[in-house]
Amino acid sequence: MRISDFIDRYPKDGRPVTEPTVAYLGYTREYFFAAFVCKDKTPRLIRAHMLARDSLGDDDFVEVMLDTFDDQRRAFMFDSNALGIQGDGLYSEQNAADFSFDTVWDTWAKRTPFGIAGHPPPTRSALEDAPEERERVYEQKWGTGGNISFLYAYDDLLVNKDSNETASEFVRNKIRSIVRDPKVAELLLPNDHPIGTKQPHMGRPEEGRGTERRAWPGASVLTHCGSGTEAR
Repeated sequence: MRISDFIDRYPKDGRPVTEPTVAYLGYTREYFFAAFVCKDKTPRLIRAHMLARDSLGDDDFVEVMLDTFDDQRRAFMFDSNALGIQGDGLYSEQNAADFSFDTVWDTWAKRTPFGIAGHPPPTRSALEDAPEERERVYEQKWGTGGNISFLYAYDDLLVNKDSNETASEFVRNKIRSIVRDPKVAELLLPNDHPIGTKQPHMGRPEEGRGTERRAWPGASVLTHCGSGTEAR
């Protein structure tokens, strides 16, 4: 589940947020997952310190509250700052936040200049791997879903033109293998921009997103031609 329509609580309750924030929620039979992408116009001002547990103080942090009784009066609280320092407790209308409650859970967090992070974080250049290994890594990331998952396969895809080209070619091959009409496929290829600077036309049909959603075999593609627009 993707959540992006957040609203302000402070300083002006109810207004749209001034900084883009997106949350992703998911679960299995045993685990619940929450991921946040919190952007800031001035990332250097994000407050994050190595603090004691439950002592996030004035740090910037994200919080998940689980209302397991579904009464909108009590909740389990799970907080994390930008370094992964945890805070957890119980919230109730009568007592507000009680941080004497502790449980076992995992957090990973990292401040990044591009707002893209993965776990485990990438540690090597795309140019360090042989083509066969690089293809395997991209396939593994692509298989996890999401339009940008392959971008954190390596740590230099957004800062090294040659490395970015390896990811661009991976996307081109994916599009060619999915879209049946070669002419339509060619129109969708990322040839005029580095991959990651625009939303890629890729995905998987069973999830109804990406290239399959945008350009099913036989679909038309709108393109700009001079002063007009035509469908192909």
